[in-house]
Amino acid sequence: MRVQLGDPGSAQLLDAQTQDAFDIAVLPSGNLLMISSHSLDEIDTDGNLVRTIMLSDPNHVSDAQSFSVNDLRGVEFDPATDRVFVSMLGNSDNLSFVTMVLDLATGILLDIANFTYGDDMFLSGDTLLLGSRAEAPWILSPLDLSILGRLEGPEHMFLTRNGLVVVAEPGTLGLMAASLLLTLTLRTGPFTQKHARQGRVRTAGTTASRAVRFTLPGSNEQDFREGP
Repeated sequence: MRVQLGDPGSAQLLDAQTQDAFDIAVLPSGNLLMISSHSLDEIDTDGNLVRTIMLSDPNHVSDAQSFSVNDLRGVEFDPATDRVFVSMLGNSDNLSFVTMVLDLATGILLDIANFTYGDDMFLSGDTLLLGSRAEAPWILSPLDLSILGRLEGPEHMFLTRNGLVVVAEPGTLGLMAASLLLTLTLRTGPFTQKHARQGRVRTAGTTASRAVRFTLPGSNEQDFREGP
């Protein structure tokens, strides 16, 4: 679904040729990366398939005897490096609960790490947030997926920014549109590794959602909202 920001009446259902889209990321071209359970596709703004990105591990970065993907969940794209971040619930061939770094052009695996039920992601400058239905979210380095810290509090699958709350597990094109709205509206300045390590975090919340505030250098506190 395509929606013009500020104009709810502009909502238009796109034919993206899938019934289980979980997440999307915006490319510099304006096209979208769309992730479904078994596929990573590039589509245009009308929902037409541009290409299916074949994910592979020719350099044996993973420990899998036969590299294959299933139960893909989250996707983020770093335009500075042309690298794609993908979370996957996975299979039993040493590919369970992994988050992967892939080359956009080729789909070749560049890096991989294990995070239990890693799911929704949010990339902000030099920091990658990774949510989980089973554990507190991780604060990762997008360079090598090393752990910089954790968000305080309980498990949270969905992560976003600036007061918007993501609801219900995405699995329909309607929720895919909500993800697109977040993608287009939430791309603002990064919080840094230094402040994550210093633990300058304050929390407040209700049973429905929780706000996590990071103090950024040279700015006021920034809010991150976590879905229920």
